[in-house]
Amino acid sequence: MYRPSKEEQLSFYHPDMILSRMFGEDNFYHLFREKCDLFIKDVDFTPLYCPDNGRPAASPAILFKALILQRLFDLSDRKLEEACRYDLRFKYILGLELDDMGFDHSIFGRFRDRLLQSEKHKEAFFKLLELLVDEGLVKEKEEQRVDSTHIIANVAVPAAMELIRQGVRQCLIEMKRKDHAVFLQAKQTLTELVHKYLSGKMAKKQMEQVDETRRRQRLTAVVRDAQELLAFLDKQDNLHPAVEYRRTILQRLLYENVMPDENGGYREQKESHPDRVISAVDPGARHGAKSATKKFNGYKIHYTESTEKKIFTNLKVTPGNVNDAEPLVDMVKETKEEAGLSPEKMLADGIHGTGENRRALREENCQLVAPPHPKAIAE
Repeated sequence: MYRPSKEEQLSFYHPDMILSRMFGEDNFYHLFREKCDLFIKDVDFTPLYCPDNGRPAASPAILFKALILQRLFDLSDRKLEEACRYDLRFKYILGLELDDMGFDHSIFGRFRDRLLQSEKHKEAFFKLLELLVDEGLVKEKEEQRVDSTHIIANVAVPAAMELIRQGVRQCLIEMKRKDHAVFLQAKQTLTELVHKYLSGKMAKKQMEQVDETRRRQRLTAVVRDAQELLAFLDKQDNLHPAVEYRRTILQRLLYENVMPDENGGYREQKESHPDRVISAVDPGARHGAKSATKKFNGYKIHYTESTEKKIFTNLKVTPGNVNDAEPLVDMVKETKEEAGLSPEKMLADGIHGTGENRRALREENCQLVAPPHPKAIAE
């Protein structure tokens, strides 16, 4: 729950009372705080919180500024906790009193999740970009360039049985967290299944090496457990969105990984699905490739940047199997709409140089400067 903070008289321990001489008007940290305070306000984060239920939350504006400092100083969450407690520079920028103990490191991860789930991070990004435009650091018609890089997901890519086991377990965990009434009903209806996947033998990865016959028997047992759980969820009305999402993922895992065999059981599919979910723990990750030899599991981050100061003008994260050229036009349109930037030229490599991208950017009065797409040359 978020409640607006009341204006109170500053105590003698507030950094503005005792650190003003240390951080003068020309000091970097004074200027940094001044710029952050222009666009980071608690009120901008109110849609992320329940207005009338739960414990009062820490100031989201302070947490957001702490994440900026974390990036600036390249700190882990635990090191950020330590800096908020002991570093005078952090206390000054965040407005924390000298005897304030700061935040537990776990709150930063939860706050990041809250931002990412709401797309609020993108709104903050464009507010910052507007400030940079106002300062003259990015010009409206300035040339920009586009590129992408890969992000390796922190997951192992398991075989079909382990993948479906993860899917069943994650679905039950989400039920317990988000839809407790349905979870209690599942404990009564699927008592053995719930126990087995949350605290029994299927709560952990099965490490024992077995022969092919036993492996298929295990796979069949896990598939039937997944089918039983899905049949239970299909009978429930108004599932929590998080549970509904996990139900959909579990359905995909079955569809993409197994098929009936000749003995009435199940076996792994021989051909891989082109958009296969590779992890139930991180369902957005995909098999990807930056080249014929450089393959990875995870995501791609696509970005545009100014050519003079090399300031990012837009960012977009996609699953790893998305083509590099695909997000470009939407990113240019979004930057134009949100920040008022209309680059006359967009510099890119050949993978972005499709005819479709050239035509679409021409309609936005932007010339795509890139070699012809490799497929166009081949044709």
